[in-house]
Amino acid sequence: VLMGFGTRQVGLQQPILTQMARRFCTWVATAYDGAIGKHPIPTKMATVAGLTFTGDLNAQSIEAIRQHRGIYFDGRRSFAFTSFSTLWSGGLGHFWYNVLEKMMPQAIGGWRVALVKVFWTQCVWNSLFYLPAFYFWTGAWHGRTMEESAVKLRAEYWHSLTACWSTFGLGNILLFKCVPAQYQVSVMALAQFSFTVMISLITNKTGPTVRPQQHCVERLEEDLSCCAVSTCN
Repeated sequence: VLMGFGTRQVGLQQPILTQMARRFCTWVATAYDGAIGKHPIPTKMATVAGLTFTGDLNAQSIEAIRQHRGIYFDGRRSFAFTSFSTLWSGGLGHFWYNVLEKMMPQAIGGWRVALVKVFWTQCVWNSLFYLPAFYFWTGAWHGRTMEESAVKLRAEYWHSLTACWSTFGLGNILLFKCVPAQYQVSVMALAQFSFTVMISLITNKTGPTVRPQQHCVERLEEDLSCCAVSTCN
């Protein structure tokens, strides 16, 4: 009898928990929709900031597991990633998606307009502006010179661009076709999470970073050493 009574209680609790979860999700969606309507830019920037920070934190955890070391939180690195994504994807992204929508309305364009928007976003905006800006911004926060950031960009460009296209590119296809313009930054923030994990792992590979000036000095020392040996002989 007691077992039957307990089973009935569990059965009654499950619908209550489901209803509470639905109400909570409805409340969150309504509150977020209101925030997007009243304060679009701060809301989008906060969304991107939260997911970018979480993505880099996840990447740092993956690195710690791979290298078999204790988890160490790199605050400067996380701030560099989060601040750039917040300003670029959350701030500039708001205006970029709105400009595309005004020039090529989603409601009357269909798949053709969606693919054109993907081309402009991935092949022009991200390839020519986003990635260079990302490397120079994060490089400055890591103490690199402009020349060092340029060397790092050239070395990692195609790996980073592939990661960008594989996350943002696939997301953009459905984004420009199915998602209203006012929610596009927020939806792409989910792709930002995945991209942050990948770009963090790409741009923070282990191993010494050789500066161009350091390489020249080492080459000069090697030449001088060879000359000294040949003179002694």
